Amino acid sequence: MLLGNSGGGSLMALAQKERACGDAWIGIAAHPGEGVFMLQVIDPSVADEGDPSAAVRELDMYDRRTAGDPGPSRVTTTARGWRAIAPRSASASARIDAIARNALDGAERARRRAHDVDRAAAPGEWRYWRARASTPRC
Repeated sequence: MLLGNSGGGSLMALAQKERACGDAWIGIAAHPGEGVFMLQVIDPSVADEGDPSAAVRELDMYDRRTAGDPGPSRVTTTARGWRAIAPRSASASARIDAIARNALDGAERARRRAHDVDRAAAPGEWRYWRARASTPRC
């Protein structure tokens, strides 16, 4: 019997079960998964992932005009706030995923390009493509 508590413990117990180190696995307070977690905590007020300071004021829990001061944000305590947050979070997450995939694809293309350049004959070009491959947009 393998018992894992919390995210790391649950994953370790599951890994041991998959290696046939136990006959049963129990996960307690297991991590819901990166995607599920991020959808719960992503800021839905971000209007443009290329400019994180561009916010939808009505959903911005840090804007004192919307959120109120002091106390909990009025954005998340109203039904309108909750209805607006879920779909914006999902679409924001999809846009961020697309940005990340494009960055990884660009790094892979640069890696292949660097591989095709003769380092001795064109060291500047090789360094350029190598840098693009090893430092993708974060």
